Amino acid sequence: MKRIETGKPTVSLRQRKGFAIVLVAALAGLVFLLGASLVAVSQLQRASAQYDQRMQLARDHARASFEMALGELQRHAGQDTTVTFTADAYRSPRDEDFNAPSDPATSGVYQPFWTGVSNVTGGPRWLVSRPFGQSLEPDPLKEIPDPVTLVARGSAKPANDSDQARHDVRVPKAPIKAKGVLGYPAQEERAIGHTAYWVGDLGVKASYALYDKSGQVEHYKDSEKLRLRQMTASNPRHDTVDTNPVPVVADDGTVSYDDTNPIRIDQYVNDFQFRHRFGSANDDPYFFLNDLTEDDVQRRFHDYTPLSIGILCNTAEGGLKKDLTPGVDIGESEGEELWDGTELQRFSNLSFLIEPTASASNGLALAYEISPSDSESDTLFFHPILTDFNLRVGFWLRFQGNVGELVLGYNLATELWNPYSATLIQDGNIRVRIEKLPSIAGTLRGPSDTREFLLNLEDESQVSRPIYELSKSVWRPGEIALFSGISAVQPSSDVHELDRFNHASIAEGLQPRIFRESESETVQLDFSFVDPADPTTVVPASLDVVLEIDRDGSFIRLATYRLSGEDLLFRASEETVDLGIESDATFAFTWSLSDEVLSSDSFNVQKTEYEFADIASSFTSEVISEDALNSQIVDGSITLLGRRPVSASSDDWSYDIPYAEIPRQELTSVAMLNQFGGSYEGQPGKVSSILNPLFDTSFFSTVPRTGLNALNNLILPNAHLRIEGTPTVSDLQSIRSAQYLKVHGQFNVNSTSKNAWAAILRAVAMDNWQYVAPIVEEEDEGIGMLDTSGKFLFFNFPQASQEVYSGSYDSPFADRIVKLRRGIIPLDDGEIVDLAHNIVSEIRQHFVAEGGRPFRSIEDFLDSAILESAIAETSINDPVPDGEEPRGILTQSTIMNALAPYLSARSETFLIRAYGDAVDPADPSDVWARAYCEAVVRRTVEKHETDSNPSDTMSATSSDAGEFGRKFEVIAFRWMDPADL
Repeated sequence: MKRIETGKPTVSLRQRKGFAIVLVAALAGLVFLLGASLVAVSQLQRASAQYDQRMQLARDHARASFEMALGELQRHAGQDTTVTFTADAYRSPRDEDFNAPSDPATSGVYQPFWTGVSNVTGGPRWLVSRPFGQSLEPDPLKEIPDPVTLVARGSAKPANDSDQARHDVRVPKAPIKAKGVLGYPAQEERAIGHTAYWVGDLGVKASYALYDKSGQVEHYKDSEKLRLRQMTASNPRHDTVDTNPVPVVADDGTVSYDDTNPIRIDQYVNDFQFRHRFGSANDDPYFFLNDLTEDDVQRRFHDYTPLSIGILCNTAEGGLKKDLTPGVDIGESEGEELWDGTELQRFSNLSFLIEPTASASNGLALAYEISPSDSESDTLFFHPILTDFNLRVGFWLRFQGNVGELVLGYNLATELWNPYSATLIQDGNIRVRIEKLPSIAGTLRGPSDTREFLLNLEDESQVSRPIYELSKSVWRPGEIALFSGISAVQPSSDVHELDRFNHASIAEGLQPRIFRESESETVQLDFSFVDPADPTTVVPASLDVVLEIDRDGSFIRLATYRLSGEDLLFRASEETVDLGIESDATFAFTWSLSDEVLSSDSFNVQKTEYEFADIASSFTSEVISEDALNSQIVDGSITLLGRRPVSASSDDWSYDIPYAEIPRQELTSVAMLNQFGGSYEGQPGKVSSILNPLFDTSFFSTVPRTGLNALNNLILPNAHLRIEGTPTVSDLQSIRSAQYLKVHGQFNVNSTSKNAWAAILRAVAMDNWQYVAPIVEEEDEGIGMLDTSGKFLFFNFPQASQEVYSGSYDSPFADRIVKLRRGIIPLDDGEIVDLAHNIVSEIRQHFVAEGGRPFRSIEDFLDSAILESAIAETSINDPVPDGEEPRGILTQSTIMNALAPYLSARSETFLIRAYGDAVDPADPSDVWARAYCEAVVRRTVEKHETDSNPSDTMSATSSDAGEFGRKFEVIAFRWMDPADL
């Protein structure tokens, strides 16, 4: 058989079957892989869905935790009379800075940043989460088992990394249990997650969001804007954000100013924007702040905040504060409401837009006309006051032959003082008129004759009245002037010489006469003071000294000094005196404004009637001559007021002592009421002053009284006040304007942050400060400039320091008077830091001494003498070294001049952080998902619907059970990444 060759390989059937097996196997693997992939995808989708469900559950728990926190805040901090503080107040040692803390076992505080709420009835309620049904209050002074951390390195980063745990905020967590969990009996409770929250107090931090807006007050003159800078703490200095205009020099040499930081700060509406916008201003010109880094903010998380908004709340009594700016431009009913109470009544005639008589070209120095009081007027009254008074009364005989006629003469030596920090213009003579003089029953007794007489010195039909006219045209600020005699002249010396004795006219027929046989005979006078209605009754001597001023030929009363009492009268050691020559006084009425009176609550330069007890409590032991007049204000061992010596030049103003301030423009602080009308120790801001309640009941809005037609972009002189809502112009010009205003940068006096206190104490700063000599005859004496760069300024005369400051003191009284006259106190940064350190130490000391009770009001804070004690622990008021510029005395009241508008005893803005998780019901330690959120909330003036009088926002909130005060609103809310904590 023949084989045919084809040239192609042959394939056996066996080989074909092997290929099919491989192909089938490959396809099977592919199908398996596809199936496995589908299973994996399905499992991933199921796991993702499960995670989403668990995260949603965790977020639900976090949201529930937030709502619980907000509810607790509303319930416990909604009432007006509740106050807030932080647990750091318990820290020991008292002077420790929480930014450099000791171990909690040493300091005694494990959670210093917990917020406590205190009301009048009980101890603190800590605004942190607590397990449901737990009867024990969470304790910040103890360690927390199994806590949740809500503030960590993402928010608060200490300078020393090892202190991180002491800057963190940890709180207890509360389990959430549910019935009917799948896989468990229907009635069995199983844990499905946890909640936790912390309410942080933003009011105990200094605000970033404040800067000097004095230049934007459009209705103010330049001089008023300059004063405004020294009247309010408008620009707290932090060690992070610089809000001063930055000079920018262009290529052509022109200088402009970069105000971008303040402009951007005004754009922030919540805390989050600030904390999450860092970098160069070129990157985002709307939000970034120049030279501010995230690290800066994190290191001062517990000290500074961009947002602390408050309301004008009276924490002492409840209700909103009343606006004093309207003054007398209000109706009768509002007037009764505003000035209700005897202590407020003294301010009922204030006008805060006083028109000066004369003004210097620069507007800084002003002069005011001497004005009498007028109950119908809406202006203050200003005039010199008596500080020394010596009326010498002399009897002697004038003989014609052997008959002697009794002659009566008066001689006055007195001192008047312009106590104000402004020049007073005297248009018309001031007259001293003596009234209510005593009746004198006397006997002239000689060897050969005796004659009795009765003279009623008050009866002008019997004896002419002593009247003295004091001619003077200009009274410098604080000037002391001496007058003696009867007729007014203006010598070059300080004493205005008057006639030696004024011979009184005794009516014809009433002149006592006596006969003597020779010139060698001595005549004696026996006398006593008697009741004119009953000459047999001896009475103490008394009289009234009346100050009057000539107004177009008519004399108008300025003030009356009512003097009486046995000690008031000086006379010879025996009631019988030898009648001598004309220069001898038989007796005298004499007194000096005493040290005790000037340091008492009763002394008031705005009074028009002074009782004897008001003005004198010690007397001289001899008749005073004009050379011996010396009135003194004494504070401890320091004599603050001494008379001008006769040898001093009449234009030497280094002896002038300003004591009270005339307001040049609107007041911005209740503390400034102490500059006029108040007493030396009884002023608002002084320890235990009777006027300290004003800080809680009242404020100055500085809303313009005239020329205000629209509210768009209105910048108030009190720039920390911002308009809220849609009020009308009349709404804001009412004493109830607090309903429409909020306080930007409000600061809680219970704060224990040294950096925060230091920041607000640095709030008044200028590189150069202008001052002027006082106006003399309405002429500007020139401008001086004080280098205050690197200094932080306080002012005892916040409106008048320019007029009372003098560059040098040549008088021998310099060491004694400079501390009162120097109204400006420049402090360097080291002194500010020391003062802040001491304030915090004193706050903690007071807190512990009061059994854990925070300050309940500004009055409570001031009466505790915290600031005075803190000042005393520094060297600020020590004598300055030789060669250094002397400065005034820093007092608690001085500090309050600037800070009062910002201060409160409670906070109104809070940061809430909340936590929620979802856990395995079988093993609650197995956390499936965690969620964090935070919100900024603030209390508003609107009352909660549970309040007994919800429509009246001005009235106090009720503290009854179930009534929750004023509403809180949520300003901002966000979910947080754990890294942001």
